Amino acid sequence: MLRKKGEGGLDTDVSEATTMTDMSDDDEGDVGETVTSSSSPRSPVSPRSILEKRRQLNRSHPSTPRSDDEDDQDDKKSQRSKQRHKEEQEDDLGSDDSLDEPAKPTKKGLKIEKHMPKRIQANKAGSEEEEGSDVESEKEAKRKEAEEKKLEAAKIAKQEQELRAMQEKLKKLEQETNENKLVDILVSSKTPEYSHGYPISGPILFRACQHYSSFVSGSNSLLKKIATAIETQVNQNQKNFQNLTYWLSTSIVLLNLVQKEHPISDSLGHDATDRTITISTPNDPLGNDPKGIEKEEAPSPAYLYQKEFGFENPIAQFRSDLMRSATEAYVYLLQSSLEGLVQVLITSMFASLGKNGRMNASHTTKILSEQYTEFSTAHVYPPVMNQFFGQIYRYINYHTFNALVATGGAHCTMGSAIMLKMAVSELEEWASSKNFDISQELTTLRQSCDIMIMNKSNLIEASTRKEICGNLTNQQVRRVLQLYHPDEYDPDAVPANVLRALPEVNVKSQDVFVDTSVIDKPNFYFEKPDIPLWKSVRAPQSLASMQEFDFYNSTK
Repeated sequence: MLRKKGEGGLDTDVSEATTMTDMSDDDEGDVGETVTSSSSPRSPVSPRSILEKRRQLNRSHPSTPRSDDEDDQDDKKSQRSKQRHKEEQEDDLGSDDSLDEPAKPTKKGLKIEKHMPKRIQANKAGSEEEEGSDVESEKEAKRKEAEEKKLEAAKIAKQEQELRAMQEKLKKLEQETNENKLVDILVSSKTPEYSHGYPISGPILFRACQHYSSFVSGSNSLLKKIATAIETQVNQNQKNFQNLTYWLSTSIVLLNLVQKEHPISDSLGHDATDRTITISTPNDPLGNDPKGIEKEEAPSPAYLYQKEFGFENPIAQFRSDLMRSATEAYVYLLQSSLEGLVQVLITSMFASLGKNGRMNASHTTKILSEQYTEFSTAHVYPPVMNQFFGQIYRYINYHTFNALVATGGAHCTMGSAIMLKMAVSELEEWASSKNFDISQELTTLRQSCDIMIMNKSNLIEASTRKEICGNLTNQQVRRVLQLYHPDEYDPDAVPANVLRALPEVNVKSQDVFVDTSVIDKPNFYFEKPDIPLWKSVRAPQSLASMQEFDFYNSTK
């Protein structure tokens, strides 16, 4: 330590300067430890200021000469002190740098960090933990944000789904309302009306079914409503010939439009025509009491479709429902026709010439002509009309024959046979004028007339009977001949040997009488239906003017 005599204050300054400059290299570690461990570091003392102060002291005290070596030594110490000061500053600055880019420590910096107090090391570790915690917090925040977005998206999707469901429900309610209105206008409240040769209800209802996609599974509510409404109309108009022909024609048009646009194979499309049904007929000699309309019903198209494919087809079901309604209308019409005919049939078939010179069979043909007009007005398909009037002719044939062989045999004479044959000819002529191929339905009556008019002895030979009256059984031939008796036109009775050639019969035997209640089931199915101009049929103005049914105004 360098001390100079003088004032106390100066001695003190020299002492401090000497203390700072007399630090050796061995004290570097202590200095580093002192600097790094100081909780409140002092303001650094510049080595240049110390050197300058020392030189001033030397100039003010010339009594204390210094050698050049001493000056050099002081310079070196000053440089070392300056270097330490710089390193301390760098170390202080390094502690404020970002942890992501740590400064590379110098050799002395490593030594300083080695002796770094635990508090600073803990602060550094805490900074690293805090940074890691910040990263985790950021990840957690992102996860929560993603979860919230997911929940929000799910909420929006649910709301959209509920909205779509509500819209779909409203759409179905609107469609159901329109369907009810449509069925009411075209079926429930409809009076017979025709256009382009069709009952307008048929084509217009079919277009509505296409518009509402009713032929697609799951959307066939309109089909059920139409079928139910038509069946209701048929049952409510059992005695109304005009309305029944309208709904019969409508059902047939719908059936064949469906077959044309949505064909079903022949095995599934229609009931077999060789099946029969039982109807209630007047004056049935066998006393049949039919229960319901159908006696032996063939499987419906819907049943056959479901059996073959394992699920219900709405088109097949619709066809089955329409066939049932059409069959009911057909039977009601037939029963109504027979009830009118039976009042005049027997008298007109066996009576003599009337006042106008024509056979009284004209009463029968008059009734038939009136019914034919109703069918023509309703535009019932010609094949169905042929079936219908063929069934009437069959009834005339069987009912008249039953009257011929009834107890008493009042009509088994030559004169009655002649009148009957003339009546049969008139009926055949009427059928031919309407282009009906139904003359074969009167075969039983024609052959009965032949065996009464011919030479009875020829009937002994079986071959002759087969040729003359092959449609009659031996019991029926014997019954006619057994009841035959002479009149003004033929005074001879039937030879006994002819009767002996034929088997005995019981008057009540079913082998003699013919059951008039069993008829062929009508066939409304046409494999390749010809339905021209059906799209030309326009909806009634009351319907087409409604906004909800504006699709009827389309020309497509």
